[in-house]
Amino acid sequence: MSISIDGLALLRSGLTGLAASVRIPEGPTLKSASRSKKTKTIRRAKSPNTATSSGEVSPKMLEALKAWRLAQARSKRVPAFRILTDRVLMGIAEALPTDNDSLMAVHGLGPKLVEKYGREIISIVAAAKTTGQPTAFRLE
Repeated sequence: MSISIDGLALLRSGLTGLAASVRIPEGPTLKSASRSKKTKTIRRAKSPNTATSSGEVSPKMLEALKAWRLAQARSKRVPAFRILTDRVLMGIAEALPTDNDSLMAVHGLGPKLVEKYGREIISIVAAAKTTGQPTAFRLE
């Protein structure tokens, strides 16, 4: 890189046409000097075991929902969280939905998931409520 003014050339090694004592100091380039240091923001992990409004979640209900999710995941050959996340399962276990409308009120469930899994989830919730035991699921 050089800058020429009135017959003088300014080079990184120095000026030509003037005394050799004039030099450009080695240092950061404008591109690297203009970068600001990025600061890391620390995010707190939200605990999946945190209950929301009512505060009570039946461990047996959660166990039944997780067993169902695992059976679904294995039959589709996908990770379990791709079916429903732990947070959604916690919401279901807390809300104890009895129909599609109450299932839609659970954060993380939309119309497609309710249409796809709603009947099964409601039957799991009803069975776990009445028997208090997790339901056994078979792979199809």
